[in-house]
Amino acid sequence: MNPATGGHAAPAPLPRHTLAWPARAARADLLSQAIDAGARVALARWLDAALPLVVRRADASALEPAPRVHLGLPLPPDQGKRRLAFVLAPKHVSRCAPPPTLQRVGAALPAPWRRPLAALDRDARDLGVTLRVFGSAAWQTLTGFAYLRAGSDVDLLLRPDSSEQLDATLELFDRFEAAAGLLIDAEILFADDRAVAWREWRQAASADDRVLVKSLAGAALARRADLCIEYAGAAA
Repeated sequence: MNPATGGHAAPAPLPRHTLAWPARAARADLLSQAIDAGARVALARWLDAALPLVVRRADASALEPAPRVHLGLPLPPDQGKRRLAFVLAPKHVSRCAPPPTLQRVGAALPAPWRRPLAALDRDARDLGVTLRVFGSAAWQTLTGFAYLRAGSDVDLLLRPDSSEQLDATLELFDRFEAAAGLLIDAEILFADDRAVAWREWRQAASADDRVLVKSLAGAALARRADLCIEYAGAAA
């Protein structure tokens, strides 16, 4: 119970990139939110296949009297590469899961991606880091649809538990890009799931430099030193 209100504490918001499976009871609600007939057809097929949606940031103009989970559905290129947006009450999320690990994703992709990503995963785990994947590579693994194209970035999530581990992992990213010819688009996750793009972090010259931080609440500037006060911790 919440001692301040006498009621149950509200559940913690789901972090960005969390995979969320809608409850069957939410189907009609979701279909009513589809912006056109094509979106309704795509969403219906998605739900029929029991595929997840993904937690996204709230719309800037959203004014909600009750908690809502903001969800996205990124369609593959051969279905128009549209990004559909939905909202649900938390009770209509039947289950959720973190983004898949690089180990799982790398093993599921075609050979040109599988070999270098397996090496990156192995080297990261040697540092005590579990990398997770979002974006095209993750969706191709989760759905079996063709999301990756030549030149696609590898979208990664990194939760460091120390500045030393963070520095070592970013150096690993540099070596990977030079050796594999693939580009990494990674987010560094700090406490409360505040995220900073790894290239922006590297380009900041000092602890007092400000970087753009993304969260469920939006985006804002913060000092690197303030972010490092409390690391998010390595989550498997």
